[in-house]
Amino acid sequence: IAALLVGGVGVHPVLPAQTAQQFYLTVLDRDGVPIVDLQPGDVTVTENGVPGQVMHLVRPTAAVDVFLLVDTSRSLVSATPHLRRALLGFVDTLAGSARMSLMVFGGTPRRVVAPTMRSAEMREAIARLFPSPGFNNSFHNALIEARRRIAEESPRRPVIVAVTSSVASRQPSELYVRDFLNPLTQIGTPIHIVTLRRRPGDLLGSLAEIAARTGGRFATVANHTRLDAPLAAIADEILGQYVLTYLRPELPADADPVDIRLSVAREGITIRVTPVL
Repeated sequence: IAALLVGGVGVHPVLPAQTAQQFYLTVLDRDGVPIVDLQPGDVTVTENGVPGQVMHLVRPTAAVDVFLLVDTSRSLVSATPHLRRALLGFVDTLAGSARMSLMVFGGTPRRVVAPTMRSAEMREAIARLFPSPGFNNSFHNALIEARRRIAEESPRRPVIVAVTSSVASRQPSELYVRDFLNPLTQIGTPIHIVTLRRRPGDLLGSLAEIAARTGGRFATVANHTRLDAPLAAIADEILGQYVLTYLRPELPADADPVDIRLSVAREGITIRVTPVL
């Protein structure tokens, strides 16, 4: 049995017992492949050690809202053909199941495709992607802009997928966590990051921290010819999500914070959870 301490994400301590609580749940096997045959009896949820009643474990019916962020700075110039190929494969895998938008962040972040179910529109924009030697990486600004868009547009099931070079990364500080990472976790959006590692000494701490704190996948590649594999894995992970619904247990009135622990009756797995907002 594998377990994940979810914490108080998405849970208000004053909500009464028997209130339905929902999470998006992803369970991956040892190879990072989604497990798609789970049953409600395979999942246990506790709040402060008190079990809740798992009611439903189903596949989402709503289209996922994918905010695709792509680095078009100087670091990706040599990777252009492989970057396009990997992105096209990602879009094709999610076609019909996702509403997608595209933002580029060589220099000032700029949305080039508004949210659409038309994969052809995404394909056309990807074919026109041209990383430029004159552009700097603005990854963190792109995340801030994506967060703003999500707040304004209120998508039902948002996911951020970012492809970037690692030159913009830094080690997370207490201030960075408070002012940047915490607001990202509050929007209930997993952030998956694929980074092209240019040098062995690149600092990847903040990128890995962003993915880990939001329930996303973090992958690094040393060669741009291998960008397609992690993007394909992210697409499969998005398609392999469940919606978990459980009834909250009776807790003392002063139970704050509420620690949620989610267990799945499988060995050697990875569990990712984000709240349904």
